[in-house]
Amino acid sequence: MNYTIKEFIESNKFPKMQLISDNSGINRVIRGVQILSVPNMEKFLGGGGELLLTSLVVYENQLNERIVLSHLEELNKKQVSGLIIAEDNEKFVPNILTQYEYIRQKRENIEYIKKINILDQCVFYLVITEVNEPLIELDFITLENVIIKLLYILTQVVTEKNIERKYHRDLEYRMLNGSLSEAEEDDVANLLNLDATEEYRVITFYLKPEMCAGNFSADQRKETEIVEKTILNVVPKEYIYCNTNRVIYIHKENKKEEKLECYLNQKQSIRKTSELMNIHARTVSYRLQKIVKLTGMNFDNIAEMLAVRNGIIILKILEQL
Repeated sequence: MNYTIKEFIESNKFPKMQLISDNSGINRVIRGVQILSVPNMEKFLGGGGELLLTSLVVYENQLNERIVLSHLEELNKKQVSGLIIAEDNEKFVPNILTQYEYIRQKRENIEYIKKINILDQCVFYLVITEVNEPLIELDFITLENVIIKLLYILTQVVTEKNIERKYHRDLEYRMLNGSLSEAEEDDVANLLNLDATEEYRVITFYLKPEMCAGNFSADQRKETEIVEKTILNVVPKEYIYCNTNRVIYIHKENKKEEKLECYLNQKQSIRKTSELMNIHARTVSYRLQKIVKLTGMNFDNIAEMLAVRNGIIILKILEQL
């Protein structure tokens, strides 16, 4: 179910929030929320639909009409759903020997926010709220130790996920390039949650630079990652991955009835069905076995096959109504 800017405003979660634009974009759908504290935040966005939360602190001493308008134009190009700017945020450095800086904001209580960036891949926000009494220097010294521990734990988690993801990418690459045996293909398909009886199509996105020197460059890699992030907003995460300068998407198709109809039209020939549908013969065989298991269908029964053909025709007619 889609959740729009209008519904967010009407929810009154932030009673003091004011709409300062017109109503032209009020029905935009919110597909995600990001808290960004950098002036060029549009460079870190994905495929649109984000609700951005920031503060005037990000502009520091550069706040003027030209900069703001240019910034809003860039955000609009990125199809951002909304931008929330908090006016009561400020930078805060505790009165201790510290390497950390916080954002201090006032809601119902005073909050201190620390952004934790892990390997430039994941961003977390640690929020400390004053409830019974204000934070003192000793509290911030304790927070220093907590942040150091969090950095260690989160870095370890992200690194382990990167290793697992690279392992899966290597397996996907070998499977797509046909360097696995049939037994290995089954094992890899199970590991990657790919059903051997389903039909998949492989879609490759490739960013071609204007100059050959730009191939496999750092800029191309970053742009490829942006494309991957954009696609991840609309497709299942487990079926997409980056491979050097390419983004590869394994798309699961839903053509069970077409496959059965094609098989019947080809006089129940697995070879001709696989050639016509451009899929592996084993996929056709697996699908037929699954149909038999689920329905008890007997492909050797002429009368039953005639009934199935008639059923497919009736189904197509009903779909057109």
